[in-house]
Amino acid sequence: MQGSRLRECDINSAIDGWIDSGSEVPAFYGFGIVAMLLRRDACRLGDLAAGTLVVYRNPVEQAGAIGEGEPAPPAVPLSTRQQAAIAAFAWRVRRLTPERAEEIAALASDALPAAESTTAMTPRLIGIARWLHGQRRAVDAPVAP
Repeated sequence: MQGSRLRECDINSAIDGWIDSGSEVPAFYGFGIVAMLLRRDACRLGDLAAGTLVVYRNPVEQAGAIGEGEPAPPAVPLSTRQQAAIAAFAWRVRRLTPERAEEIAALASDALPAAESTTAMTPRLIGIARWLHGQRRAVDAPVAP
């Protein structure tokens, strides 16, 4: 490539485009699909030939991230099943509409710590889930000697 005005990434892009355009020919569909299915990363043939990698701009959100809420202990002792139900709610709350989440949180109102009546129940229930997962506020943390 010495003396060439093309940079390496331009050549890789050209190889990628050439191979991918060839794999769009109906006779080669099956070959391209089988080649992608045999790879764990499902890399296209053009990417394999050019040594390129597909990078996505949008950040991928984790499927199960705990919702937002300040960690707080439950108001009453909870059974293992109740703890599991609260944790499952916190992991799935982002997939629910706010109205449905509040409706479900209202079912667990006995376990919620005392708060103003205008405070939403969903963040308080998520706070219990965070507390059950070991997150503590600075006030709840044990003081080191």
